[in-house]
Amino acid sequence: MHYYRQPRQTSFHLRALAGLVEHDPSTGKYQLTDAGQMAISLIEDFQFLAEKTRQMKLGAPVNYVRNLALGDHSLLLYDAETFKREISFSFLKEGLSKHQAALYIVSENKLDSENRQAEKHGITFDQIHSGVFTIRLQKNCI
Repeated sequence: MHYYRQPRQTSFHLRALAGLVEHDPSTGKYQLTDAGQMAISLIEDFQFLAEKTRQMKLGAPVNYVRNLALGDHSLLLYDAETFKREISFSFLKEGLSKHQAALYIVSENKLDSENRQAEKHGITFDQIHSGVFTIRLQKNCI
């Protein structure tokens, strides 16, 4: 719904929030009622629990890759880039913390984004450019 373009739909949405939002005629602004503040609090609690659940689901795979020994083999199947990055970068970070070199192979169209993601996951710029951690294009590894 494009309620920004259609004022009637905006009015409908505000009416749907009756009891959660109230209009202050003196300022012309809308504000949350006590029930609205409680709803926001519940939404924040739900988001917190959802994040904790996501972290718990990631916990087992992350712990698994952190405990792989040199010479162990593993295969990661994933259906979301965020899951792949959480697991892959946890594995790479663990190896780097043990002073092991790491090679990460990516497709050409993802090189810049994977560099940024590596840094977001705690793999430092110094590690990337010192040769300890290398991100290579897939076409250069064939």
